[in-house]
Amino acid sequence: MRMTLTAGFAAFRGTLDVNTPMKITILSQMVNMVLDPIFIFGLGGIKAMGVAGAAIATGISEAGASTRPPLTHSTYHPPLSPPQST
Repeated sequence: MRMTLTAGFAAFRGTLDVNTPMKITILSQMVNMVLDPIFIFGLGGIKAMGVAGAAIATGISEAGASTRPPLTHSTYHPPLSPPQST
């Protein structure tokens, strides 16, 4: 999962886009900050899991972040097309 994220960020840096990886990282960390207390201490129907809950929250936020670079990169940087004949 982490390799996908690293490769995706490298693709953005290769196109001189450093803002998109930063935004993806910030969003991922915000999701982690929200999920950590929920899974560590429990909330509602979710039981307290301690350190295992922190690992689950981090895994969820990393999984979400690793799906974003391929989707975002294909949206903002479409594949190159061959030159059109005139």
